[in-house]
Amino acid sequence: MCGVVLCGCMGGGRSQPDMPVQDGLIASYPFAPVSLRVHPLTHIDPGWEREGVAPENAQLVLHFELLDRYGDSVKGLGTVHVELYRPGAATVGTETQELAWDVEGMNTPEANTRRFDNATRTYRVPLVAPTWISDTAQRGYIRVRVTMRTAGPDGELVLQDEYAVQG
Repeated sequence: MCGVVLCGCMGGGRSQPDMPVQDGLIASYPFAPVSLRVHPLTHIDPGWEREGVAPENAQLVLHFELLDRYGDSVKGLGTVHVELYRPGAATVGTETQELAWDVEGMNTPEANTRRFDNATRTYRVPLVAPTWISDTAQRGYIRVRVTMRTAGPDGELVLQDEYAVQG
């Protein structure tokens, strides 16, 4: 009878998953982002095609996804830095960094969620750029590098990928 009474008093909630605990927190969240991929939906939108955009500007529409350890798309908080490289004219394979952006709001849940596109399961980030990116991509390519710094189980985790955008 005592066994029945004790078992009945041992909490009536959900059981916690069998995961390591460090400093009272789950040390490894299984659905945390572990890799970043610049998605092929990334493209250049010339300014003259959009109403209300200055003719000297174009837009790099960046799409990137975060993947968990199972390869599924997930959301994640952190700081995001984007770099744009132009191919060198003199030597094939040389590139120079021309532009860089720090994407605002990726470390706050509200702004982060607004950038997430549910249909594609990617983050969509429009970046204003000069029109030469459209011309350069039409004649060859431009390279986009995205770096995200986020919290990992052992401290800061740096996720990075590159993608060549062609016209």
